[in-house]
Amino acid sequence: MSDIKEPTGSVEEAENLYKDVVALSPKDPDNEELLESRVHGALHLVSVYARTKNFDKAQGLFDEISQLVSQHPELPDLREMKAGMAINLSAYFGDAGLTERAEVLYEDIRAMATAFPQESELRESQAKIAFNLSLDYSRAGKIDSIVKMYQQLTELCRNYPGHLAICIERARLMRNLIMDFTIAGYMEKAREMYRELAELAASRPDVPDFRIAQADTAVALLAKIDESEEATPDE
Repeated sequence: MSDIKEPTGSVEEAENLYKDVVALSPKDPDNEELLESRVHGALHLVSVYARTKNFDKAQGLFDEISQLVSQHPELPDLREMKAGMAINLSAYFGDAGLTERAEVLYEDIRAMATAFPQESELRESQAKIAFNLSLDYSRAGKIDSIVKMYQQLTELCRNYPGHLAICIERARLMRNLIMDFTIAGYMEKAREMYRELAELAASRPDVPDFRIAQADTAVALLAKIDESEEATPDE
């Protein structure tokens, strides 16, 4: 048997497969499984488009699915898949410097999470996109925008204290924001947020993510102190 692997496929082949799935729906328009297959297929095709930098096509397909999902409010699984699609797409948009498009995705999922508060997966998706956006803002030096994301995640955690996943995303964002504060020279803000993160880690010893975030930021603060000491001339 040869070890040579055949090419997985082309964008055109992926598009044709998705078209096949779409063509099946009109024959059984109320079939929930067919609807889920269509959204699931779109999720993969959006990723194919984004990886090949066909961002307009990716956005167009996402918009198409958004309309489909809105027509079926009785199917929460469709909303969950749409939110998962938005997480991936927001990361691709951010990496390509298309932050404004990622912001639109965030507001879309945020609105959906607010409209369906009983669906915890939507809040988690909102938190993940918020973290993705914070990375984009960090690259652009937009600390005020990172703070805005931090405040919105803080509100989510306050309203849903039992939803650990969104609080972990908040802690990850805090870690990066403390480092951004440190790099920018806002040491008091960095220290204040570090104390908050330390209290969080101490209050939840069962969550290693909080301890890791605290350790990383402690090292960043130490490094800044070391750097400033090195820059001080001997008397």
